[in-house]
Amino acid sequence: MDGETFGHHRPGLEKLLFDIYQSTELPTATISELPKLFKDQEVCEPVAATWTLMHKDLVRNTPFSRWDEPKNKIHQMLWKLTYLAIDSVQHCQPKTKGFKKAREMLDAALHSDQYWWASAKPWWSLEILEKGAKELTEVVLNTPSASSKTKKQAEELYKKIVFLALDWQRFGIVEDLVKEHYDEEVTMRLDVTAPYIPPEEFDKIIEHLRKQMLECAKTEEFERASQFRDRIKELIKKRDEVIKKI
Repeated sequence: MDGETFGHHRPGLEKLLFDIYQSTELPTATISELPKLFKDQEVCEPVAATWTLMHKDLVRNTPFSRWDEPKNKIHQMLWKLTYLAIDSVQHCQPKTKGFKKAREMLDAALHSDQYWWASAKPWWSLEILEKGAKELTEVVLNTPSASSKTKKQAEELYKKIVFLALDWQRFGIVEDLVKEHYDEEVTMRLDVTAPYIPPEEFDKIIEHLRKQMLECAKTEEFERASQFRDRIKELIKKRDEVIKKI
């Protein structure tokens, strides 16, 4: 499970995690120990997939579309900037003064958030994708052996990413993408033609989303907060439809 599940997505659940760590009743194992514990083995060819894989991703053969969508220009520029940062550090000699700092900055910048939140499938955050692009740009600018041409290229990519993201918001492209790629799992749960979902379940989801909305507003992630607000409105509408049919 993701570490962020404990405490971030599920406030208070981190206490349970700490209790599990301290418990002597629950045996633990490292990945390298698993073959000794599970003797039966079977050779297979795993399908390229992620925890957010949707059926249409398999059909299109784009299992990682929320991180690397071929049709998403922001994604493609972010990856171009990513590989520029990686190449800059790789071509710098480890003994060069300033290498250690550049390498540490690269390690910190290589997280998946900027790609995920640039997908609008259905989540979008200008703040997070800008922050990610800025971190990658700073890696190039702080790599001692990076040429002036490479540094200028990184800065230009950063500007293009931010300007295009602003255009996506300004001209309604983000809104259209969010509607098109609204999470299949949530849609399935809210489908009134699906097996009956009691109103209390809707209320639990609404309350959870409301907490996340308030947390985003508190940290000034207003784009994310507005998306949570919109989802809450849709949930309330669906819940009311269910209540009318009871």
